[in-house]
Amino acid sequence: MKSAIKTAMALTAVAIATQSAAQVTFYEREGFQGESFTTRRQIADFGRFGFNDRASSVVVAGEGPERWQVCEDVRFGGSCVVLRPGQYPTLRSMGLNNRISSLQAVAREEPPVPVAGRVVFYEKANLSGRSFTTQAEIANFAPTGFNDRITSVEELNSCVELHCGEECVFFYTLARSDLRAAMQLVVRQHGVKAIDIMGPGVELLASVSGIVPRGVAGTMRTPDEAYFDRIEAMEYAIAHDDGQRPEGLIDADIVLIGVSRTSKTPLAMYLAAKGFRAANVPLVAGSTPPKELFSLDPRRVFGLISSVETLLQIRTRRMDELGSYVPGYAEREQVECDLEEAQAIIRRIGCYTIRTDKRAIEETAQDIIRYLHGSLETGD
Repeated sequence: MKSAIKTAMALTAVAIATQSAAQVTFYEREGFQGESFTTRRQIADFGRFGFNDRASSVVVAGEGPERWQVCEDVRFGGSCVVLRPGQYPTLRSMGLNNRISSLQAVAREEPPVPVAGRVVFYEKANLSGRSFTTQAEIANFAPTGFNDRITSVEELNSCVELHCGEECVFFYTLARSDLRAAMQLVVRQHGVKAIDIMGPGVELLASVSGIVPRGVAGTMRTPDEAYFDRIEAMEYAIAHDDGQRPEGLIDADIVLIGVSRTSKTPLAMYLAAKGFRAANVPLVAGSTPPKELFSLDPRRVFGLISSVETLLQIRTRRMDELGSYVPGYAEREQVECDLEEAQAIIRRIGCYTIRTDKRAIEETAQDIIRYLHGSLETGD
């Protein structure tokens, strides 16, 4: 009887231990969707279980320091990533989406070793919690589920203790002035060599300009309404370059007209980068401009002209670059004819005329912007 009881207790203990051990569940689609495969043991080849290169999301169940290493090749070869208990709704950020071929447990006593050329992020101190590994530059952590920054002195302490040894040089940037001051105390207390990359520069600029820093990280590249306006303007300028889609001229802030080689396209792109929807229409001798051009507010239309000599030089150089010859394109008589017909159309429209020869794009653009604002503010 005692022997039977001992055997039963031993079996119960094994069962309990098995239940508490970490297990890993792989799903064939992101967000834990589709067919799944669960294991509690090492697998050298997922192909034996019909799940090779099929996993797109993972759940590591269990408590404590259990860690599992997933690899892109069989028998734990190729790129590998260490997973701790937690949920991983996508493997894209790790570079392992539909690429996992083997799995093995990592010893508890040994810290996980990141793969060369990769950066591993952990959600908790002491390298605990979920981890996220990347080899690529990441402009926005939000899609990865790791969008967070250091926000307390405790995190500063933990960060320095974990990552700095005796021969460590710690480079850091902190937007908040209170955290910068706290960081200086932390590195002194730990005897760590540290360099504040941006703090001194920000403080100097603040003292000179009198502007108080906002102390918010990541605001430099925060998309705002002006950013999206510029993107829309760039898309408009490209779609309405060189007379394309004349029916859309009515939506333009600025319409540039002129003969070939008067800087219409580069000027339109520069204005678009400033947020203006700029279209450009070429004026070609013997060709009728689009009818939509004559129904526009002339205050939004700008005629670009240049000297005959300048156009001859630019057009000749252009043909040399292309290795081709266009009859009349770089001949004086034709250039003079082009300019005469273009000026006649400019007079008919009654728009503002600007010379572009021997002028930078920025100068011409500033003239246009000043005239546009002045004419629209003082006009009817």
